[in-house]
Amino acid sequence: MKNGLMGKVVHVIAASTAMLALGGTMKSAEAEVVPICLTVPEQTQIASLVNQFYQASTNGDIDFIEDIISDSPGALFLGTAPGEVYAGHAAIVQWWQDMFTFLDGLGYPNDGGLPIEATGGLLQLQQQGTVAWVADDPTFAFLGGDVPTRLSLVFHKQGGQWKIIQGHWSVGLPNEELPLEAP
Repeated sequence: MKNGLMGKVVHVIAASTAMLALGGTMKSAEAEVVPICLTVPEQTQIASLVNQFYQASTNGDIDFIEDIISDSPGALFLGTAPGEVYAGHAAIVQWWQDMFTFLDGLGYPNDGGLPIEATGGLLQLQQQGTVAWVADDPTFAFLGGDVPTRLSLVFHKQGGQWKIIQGHWSVGLPNEELPLEAP
């Protein structure tokens, strides 16, 4: 897992995002970075849930997707395409179901499962109390070729179980391809 200033920035952003999603408020633009309290069993459990999430996507397992997504009204998923913003448990689960149905129609195996392949260990896994966050760089294994992605997940422990309250997929764009200069 990578550390340093970026890790602290991600810590503050993830903790703030999770707090807001859970109905909290930010009273200051500055947030105190507090010590991380991740126990080995919790770290193992969360890492396992991420792998199970990848397997559920690969296998078109909508039941697992439905179970792992938080039922909090603040639950949110952002997809890779503009406009892919899904708020609330029902909308997030429906997005996954629609994706599986679409991919099934294209001939993907496993009821339209979207193959996700881990590229190694998680980039970051941190936890503070009942909130944990993960950053990873899995690969979408499409029929037409692999696409490297970036993923951040925020988990919230509800009723003794870790649930995904926020997810954000992205496909990186090389800096050279950014429209930095006026035409």
